[in-house]
Amino acid sequence: MASFSLKLIVYIILILVTIVVGSLATYTVGNYYQVFNLKKLSYLDAVYFTVTTLSTVGSNIVPDTNLGMIFETLLIISGLGVFLGALSLIAGEVMEDRMDKLTGSIVGIQKRFFKNHIVLIGTDSVNLVLAENLKKLNKNFIILSSDSNEVDKLKNLGYKAFMVDVTSEAELKKFTLEKAFEIIIDMSNSSMLLYTFLVVNSISKESDKIIIIHSQEAEKRLADLNLPANCTIINPSSLVAVNIINSLTNKPE
Repeated sequence: MASFSLKLIVYIILILVTIVVGSLATYTVGNYYQVFNLKKLSYLDAVYFTVTTLSTVGSNIVPDTNLGMIFETLLIISGLGVFLGALSLIAGEVMEDRMDKLTGSIVGIQKRFFKNHIVLIGTDSVNLVLAENLKKLNKNFIILSSDSNEVDKLKNLGYKAFMVDVTSEAELKKFTLEKAFEIIIDMSNSSMLLYTFLVVNSISKESDKIIIIHSQEAEKRLADLNLPANCTIINPSSLVAVNIINSLTNKPE
């Protein structure tokens, strides 16, 4: 908001400077060379002519000599771009500020539903399969990821997916993790997974957490952290290997 106010002040000053300089030039040229149909210009006449010319509205004060037409052309060339550009930038900043407020309101409304929900952090293979099945079961869940491309794909498929820095405590707090029913973290990058888990655990100590790991190294590093009882580590590769071994062992020779 402070940035918006500063930009607005700069744009307003830019417009005022353009009007003042243009008005002084109009007053001087108009009275000294008498290039307009109105031979004696007041300061108000000069301001009026400048504003109506730069805003492309036009006025009853018009040049009636070649010098006057040249002056008006130069005024338009030098001032019109600045004047209209500043106005459009102000309009753009106002619209952007309103959109930010609207987006904030929408997020605020969404947060009312972030209670007893399931939070999937990361978009690796397990979480993607989980999301598909949770959607079929009509469960209340959201997906948080730092991968903007994956988030866009999931949004297009109708998922409640949000692009956030999953290692940022401030950003994760927006999604009320402390009220989550279950939090599942699934990332192929083991270092990011470990860091994300530490951040998540500091925010939501009471919620049950499942950590999907994809390497024995990550499993060992997590085990060294003395995880609380409500944290479960799952290694899909190990589970698959165990199932295959059991199948081979039980198969008659």
